[in-house]
Amino acid sequence: MMTQKELFPLFPSTCSLDGCVLLLTSRELVRLIGRKMTDLRLFLLVRTGCLSLRIDDEFHEMRANAFLDLLEGVQIEFLDFSTDLQAWCLIPNYTFAKDSLKNLRPGPDHYLVDRLHFPVLQLNDEQFGRLARQMELFESALMSLGHAYRRELLLVYFKSFMLEVGQIMLERSRTDNQLPPVICKRDRVMMDFMKLVWQHVSVEHQTDFYAEKLCISAKHLSRLVKEVLGKTPHEVICDELIKRATERLDDESIPVSQIAEELHFSDQAAFCKFFKKHHAVSPMEYRRRLQASD
Repeated sequence: MMTQKELFPLFPSTCSLDGCVLLLTSRELVRLIGRKMTDLRLFLLVRTGCLSLRIDDEFHEMRANAFLDLLEGVQIEFLDFSTDLQAWCLIPNYTFAKDSLKNLRPGPDHYLVDRLHFPVLQLNDEQFGRLARQMELFESALMSLGHAYRRELLLVYFKSFMLEVGQIMLERSRTDNQLPPVICKRDRVMMDFMKLVWQHVSVEHQTDFYAEKLCISAKHLSRLVKEVLGKTPHEVICDELIKRATERLDDESIPVSQIAEELHFSDQAAFCKFFKKHHAVSPMEYRRRLQASD
């Protein structure tokens, strides 16, 4: 199963920015055929042609004006596509998306839950045109390797892309009869759980805290999260902690001891043990590899 970090080195610098974000067009997508990938946020917009893929265990076929928003933790496999395919595939990492959005979460409150159930959407011409314009701007900036403000432009264009996505989803939430008009209790719990994790994970690492906040048992929460995400609440908490830890480690001016304290580990040793267990390398080794790649 290929991860985001294994995917980025497969493509030239005109497709990516410092391992932070990757934009693939139809000519590059052929290299993904047959590859199973996970743990990446992925946006796919199809202009013409046909693309078939498997999301977790479900088959999907995307044609003109189709849009896919794949959440982290969901598995995807590209199966085949037509020779006339024209599409963009945008893959940002956590740090890039966070730097761009600054904790802004565009779209309706139930956006993430909707995407878990309906990852592929069919857009109308006007909605597709809005997203296509943002993709074209992003692609142009990415290819401008000599531009002094290349990274800054990409951060702005990604934010504008996400704002357009959010606006489209707000419009659809009011008019799309294909989406359930009422969020079921399980989805509401899932949405509230994810919000609590984003809000409290730097301080609270235990499942019991979130179950108590949601007024359900830890066992019931574990069953619901496992049904929807295929992960335990503890795994979701750890994933978010690792994202925040790597974001802080990317800034080499911040001591590891300070990061351990900010994330409420008992001491630096406990943080290093946790990081190595979930990231396969120690925080110091992670930073050494960052320096080597510069």
